[in-house]
Amino acid sequence: MAVEVIPMDSSMQLVYNIGEDGEGKVLTRRRTFTNIKPDANEEDLFDVAVAFQSLQEHDIADIIIIDKKALENV
Repeated sequence: MAVEVIPMDSSMQLVYNIGEDGEGKVLTRRRTFTNIKPDANEEDLFDVAVAFQSLQEHDIADIIIIDKKALENV
C-alpha cells in the first residue's frame, strides 16, 4: 500500500521562562504562531524567533516547530 504525504500548515511555539513560583518551580508561557508555510526554512524560523526575543521581557526557553501532514492512500 502506497501512502502520499501532503504537507499542511505548520506552527511555531515560543516557550518563555517567566520566573519561579513560591516552591522554586520554573514558570513558562507559550506563544503560538500559526499558518507558517510548511516549506519555511528552519534557519529563517529561528531568526524570526530571535527577533521576537528582542521585543520580549522574558528569555526564550524553547523554540518548537509543529509540522502538520496529511496521509493519503494512493
